[in-house]
Amino acid sequence: MATSLSPHVTDLLDRVDLPSLLMANNVAVSWRGTHAWASCWLHPDSNPSVQLNDPVRSTKGRWTYYCFGCAEARGDALNAIK
Repeated sequence: MATSLSPHVTDLLDRVDLPSLLMANNVAVSWRGTHAWASCWLHPDSNPSVQLNDPVRSTKGRWTYYCFGCAEARGDALNAIK
């Protein structure tokens, strides 16, 4: 059963800028086309394999990410900082 987030956490997730959050934690972020890409922080990564989806393209209406290299890294800003 999924747990619901408090309104405060939901509001924070709606406002956080995931690329800035990752860059502040020394994760390199680059832009290719309309997507931002980053190196995965869960496995050795020579090429960026994590696609950052902006709020306009995300079904959740906030920044989300997915690693095409390991498929372990996925979620939103809250998952990224765990």
